Amino acid sequence: MTTAPQTPSGLSLPFNDILESAVILNWASFGLPSDGGMVQLEYHVGADLSIEYVKIWSSTPRGYLSLVCDYVVAAHRPNGAGARFSNGFHSRDLGQTLDLILMNQNLFSNQWRANHNTMIQVRPPSEDQIALAKERVKDALNLTAPPPRVPRLSKAAAAASRVLDGATETTA
Repeated sequence: MTTAPQTPSGLSLPFNDILESAVILNWASFGLPSDGGMVQLEYHVGADLSIEYVKIWSSTPRGYLSLVCDYVVAAHRPNGAGARFSNGFHSRDLGQTLDLILMNQNLFSNQWRANHNTMIQVRPPSEDQIALAKERVKDALNLTAPPPRVPRLSKAAAAASRVLDGATETTA
């Protein structure tokens, strides 16, 4: 029996909001003016309630759509996951942010339905929206960061530490 990925309790950052934040933080990559145009995101939820792919389109102020990139999750692409950029677009930061989001999609809240498509439209961001997007992505980075490694001391270093702390070591 398989179950849908569960969102950890207490987490309230919606998946759509983190995707929108990724676009806002990379607005300059789309070649759009700060006062016009639009970016459109589309994604598909599969039967197992996980995202199968995301497509990002850039739209000029006159409405011309151009594919920026598509991202297919590893389980759905034989040669692995990742962003494929098109039509002269490329953004390493956007690609890395999409990796972060889609490889950890179960960390974000959602209201997905199986075999469902969703579209999000993002207009040129205001300064407040940019600040909020930075905060959201920072929070997402904190959620997905591995726990810090605790260095292990060698036996000699541990013994030296005990001596420095005033403890005595006895040997048999």
